[in-house]
Amino acid sequence: EIMKEDNSIEVLKIKDKDKKADKDKKEEKEEYKEYIILKSYWRHIFVNSILEFASKNKIVCGAISIEDLINLNFEVKFDKPLKKELEKIEKKEKEDDRKIFENIFKDELKKSEELKKELKKLKIEFIKEIIKRLLKDKIAYLKDRMLIFPSRFNYKPDKFNKKGYFEIQNLNLVAHNNIDMTIGKIVVSLYYSGIFEIVKHLDKGVKLRYKNKEFLIEFEWKKIDDTVNPSQISIHLYAKENDKKAIDMLVAYIKLILRENLSMLYENRKYKIVNLDETIGFMNVSVLDREFFNCIENIGENKCEKYSIEKEEEFEIDRRVLNGIDDLIDGDLEKITSYIDKYNKKEKISILHLSDLHVSKDFNVTNEVESLIDALQKSGKINDISHIVISGDITKRSEIDEFETAYKFISWLMDRLNLDAQKVIVVPGNHDYSRRLAQEAYDVVSKSSGNIRKDIDVDLNDKYYLKRDIDRWDKRFEIFSEYFYEKLYNQSFDSNDIRVIAYSDNDLGFVLINTSAKIDHFFPTNVDINVELFKERMNKIKNRYKKIFVVGHHPVYSEQFYDFQTAMSDFRVLAYLHGHLHRNYLMKFTNYTATEKEMLFIGAGILSNPDKRAMVPGVPLRFNIVEVNENNKINLKVYTYERQNNNTPWSYAYIYHTDKTKKSFYCEIKEIR
Repeated sequence: EIMKEDNSIEVLKIKDKDKKADKDKKEEKEEYKEYIILKSYWRHIFVNSILEFASKNKIVCGAISIEDLINLNFEVKFDKPLKKELEKIEKKEKEDDRKIFENIFKDELKKSEELKKELKKLKIEFIKEIIKRLLKDKIAYLKDRMLIFPSRFNYKPDKFNKKGYFEIQNLNLVAHNNIDMTIGKIVVSLYYSGIFEIVKHLDKGVKLRYKNKEFLIEFEWKKIDDTVNPSQISIHLYAKENDKKAIDMLVAYIKLILRENLSMLYENRKYKIVNLDETIGFMNVSVLDREFFNCIENIGENKCEKYSIEKEEEFEIDRRVLNGIDDLIDGDLEKITSYIDKYNKKEKISILHLSDLHVSKDFNVTNEVESLIDALQKSGKINDISHIVISGDITKRSEIDEFETAYKFISWLMDRLNLDAQKVIVVPGNHDYSRRLAQEAYDVVSKSSGNIRKDIDVDLNDKYYLKRDIDRWDKRFEIFSEYFYEKLYNQSFDSNDIRVIAYSDNDLGFVLINTSAKIDHFFPTNVDINVELFKERMNKIKNRYKKIFVVGHHPVYSEQFYDFQTAMSDFRVLAYLHGHLHRNYLMKFTNYTATEKEMLFIGAGILSNPDKRAMVPGVPLRFNIVEVNENNKINLKVYTYERQNNNTPWSYAYIYHTDKTKKSFYCEIKEIR
């Protein structure tokens, strides 16, 4: 029988067929079991909404976090079903279903505590099933507590740069069901292969690495039929080096994925043309009609006196290499289930502020993560950390292996703190641009050939100067972008932009500024901030977010930055978080031309540095925790922790006075707004 519960939720009560006798009354008693029936097409609509959210995600491109799924931080659209057959559903039915769906999955309506508990349980099981299907069908993969969808990247077309690469294979196939599943099966199988590493996603494909050999995979597709096989996909494989073994491995692996998961439209075969046992050439054939292949191969069997055509044997890979993929996906599903079951929404904002990591070959990821976790556990704040801010100088020399180690560190730290990549805020420092790329951007030029620009060129002597090539110089952050920034955010780093990362669920926003945008080894102190661009970004968010932090690497409290200080105050910024000084720093800024416009400058010290020469004498390694509390007005609390060197544990920081007393290194700004 159909019942109504709380005048909103449709509940189906089913009578149990088994009847049990009541021993006391000796009467038969009917037992009821209660179910909520979810319509099967809801899953398609839910998945379609997730894919649309991932396409528009400005923080981590092409992705959605597990937390966003749990809290339904995306719009579920009943008017845009995924499959054509669902369009037949009547408009009124969709509208009714939408209301039922919202009543089940949203908590706005008044419900009994018991019903809320049951509906929460239902929602969680529904979400788990969606995630399971997305991973099992290889539409997405899990990274940093985010589901990544390889087909949902909105890059500019010119980002797919094939310069320096040559094409090694072109494969054609028919899409299975949709583009998301087709591209997903290929890229997800590569991600979980344990053989190939996905360096980064591109607008139409991915960049791969196999034993330090780089490859590009480019996808192209077009509609061929509206009823069957919706699109034809071409897969172009490119290599940077002519390493036959590596090339054969990639081509064989891609073909194995296609054979096991997808329908080939065009078969690709390679033939060897032989003249009296001497190979004189090769022929690549890509054709739909298999009889054509048979015709060619018959020529090879009925050899002429002079010429013959033989099928070229290709390198094949054992299909058992795919067996481990499902095991790895099952392992990720177990991680997701555990995370969802233990999930508790963080009610307050608590920022772990790190800076000047100076990652080098001596950086021990395990020790550094465990040391931080131990300190946070002892402080009782480990479950409160809601965001991680890293304010520059991530590496020591801006080398590829240093950024890869740094990413491993932040990924492990995220996992231990139950945070996803959306909750990590990163800006580069003056150690994070490539000295090599910066040096290569200058050319020795005779002074007789043109005028020297003192703001960007370098005077050598009375005859020559170094002329900066601006296009090459702007690429000096490419290593930081590709091997750290893009691994976090799935988007390239624009060194001259000011980026905003905002969270609508708690009125929180971070404004990220690259204070090293005009710095290199010839101009090491050229810290400059585009104040007009900052104002432009702030004007877009000032009415939507009350709690705004600005993050940069360099301190900006000198008179040189007065216009920037005033602009931050005018836009009611809570604090400017920075590093660079190699010691922690706290200063209150008050704009006396206006009321209630106070803000903090908060500097974090060095997190790690085996090289003692970089440390300020008498100042240990330090990091901060910044808490935001709101009760009518907003107040900030800053806690500082310290250690003497990389091998000692973190502890609460104190200031020692000449009278042998000590005071906690702690700051609280009350009623800042």
